Amino acid sequence: MIAVGSKVYLRACAFGQPGTVVRIERNRAVVLWHDLDYLTRHKPESLMEADNRNEIGPEPPEKSPQFSHGMELCA
Repeated sequence: MIAVGSKVYLRACAFGQPGTVVRIERNRAVVLWHDLDYLTRHKPESLMEADNRNEIGPEPPEKSPQFSHGMELCA
């Protein structure tokens, strides 16, 4: 259960700094994304606590196709 004060990521996008749940409003969690200085509203099931990031998060870069074939990302 996501609670006020929890550090969270979006399940589909577990990158960057976690957001903080600042309140629950109309069955949605209001999340402050500190790196964006932006508030958003999400269904609780679309969020995961930062402690659980490795359970559902994206695969690490070393397992992505461009790294497994010896290719490097261009800047």
